[in-house]
This record gives sequence, C-alpha cells and structure tokens, in this order.
Amino acid sequence: MNKMIIRLYWIFAILFIISLPFRPIPGSFVIKAIPALSIAFLLISNRTHGRGLLLMGIGFVFSAAGDVFLDINRETLFVQGLGSFLVAHVLYASALFSDRGSLKSKYPYLLSILLISIVMTVLLFPKLGNLTIPVCLYLLAITVMGVSACLYNSTNWMIPSGAVIFMISDSIIATSKFLIPLSWAPLAIMITYFVGNFLIGYGMFRSKITS
Repeated sequence: MNKMIIRLYWIFAILFIISLPFRPIPGSFVIKAIPALSIAFLLISNRTHGRGLLLMGIGFVFSAAGDVFLDINRETLFVQGLGSFLVAHVLYASALFSDRGSLKSKYPYLLSILLISIVMTVLLFPKLGNLTIPVCLYLLAITVMGVSACLYNSTNWMIPSGAVIFMISDSIIATSKFLIPLSWAPLAIMITYFVGNFLIGYGMFRSKITS
C-alpha cells in the first residue's frame, strides 16, 4: 500500500510537469493536488506511530489546497494560495519541532535556509506593496519550518534537504512574480516543489516508521 501511494505521488507529479507546456488544461488542479493528498493519506493513515505524522498529514491537506488555488488562478487567488501554504508550513513546523533534537551535522542546511530567507527578504521587501504583510508572514513561516526541519530529532537527510529545496522553489516563484519574469520558472518551480514536498513528507514517514 505504501509503495503504491509513493508511485501515485510521482505519477501525478510527472503528469503535471509534462502538462505545463499545454496549459491551460481543464481540471489540471486535480492532477496537481493529488501528490500532496497522497502523502497526506500516507501520513494520516499511519498516525498511530506519532502525533507528528497527523500534524504533517493535515499540513499536506492545506498544501493541496494551495495547489488548487494557485493552479486555478495564480494572480487572483495568490493570497488564498499563500495562506494555505502558510498554514501548511506552520503544521509542518509543529510536527517537526514537537520531536526536536540537536543540530548535529545539519549546520549546512540551517545556513542555507537562513541565507535564502535573508536574501529573499532584502530583495522582495521594497517590491511587495500591499502584499508586504502576507508575504513577510509566509517568509517567516517557511523559515521557521526550515529551522524546525534542521532541529528534527533524526539523522534522516531527507527532511532538511526537502526544506532547502522547497525554499528554493518559493524563491523562484517570488523572483519571477515580484522581481523579474523568468521564462523557465514554471518548470523549475514545479520540479523543486514536488521534490521538496516529497522529501519533507516521506522523510517524516520513514523516520517514524523505521524508528
């Protein structure tokens, strides 16, 4: 069952990436949301292995909601999508921080996360206008999530790596939206998003099931 869910994640993630040149496609938001919902199911159905799995599973449901909002209309529903992902990252951080340990060998991940956060804040702040508050709150939430990923009590490399990759994905979104349009952004965003989200969710699952 677990292997089937993982296959489902990557089948629909790859389908969505392949579909990018042919957009708009009716119902593409369903294809985009299925990967996050499949990880949510994997985590929630194994919640007896730890409260963190339930929290992160609910976070992935909000991640799927963000996928739907941004795929339907990235411009008019941007704040709704941002809000959904903000809640997702708060839940991710809560799940990870509830089982925190020492940084040990995770300093390179931590430095990467803080560097990305600082650079994006400095570059974006003058350009945000009336989106200053929601974007800054989101930056704070994803930074806290990234730090929590580094503090998580596991030697599993997947979770902190996923946090860094997810932040790279969001940095490409912000750069293309607020600073300079990038023709290659949609492809890069979705590849890093699906990889980052998978590493966070599946990394959490593996750390609990194999512990």
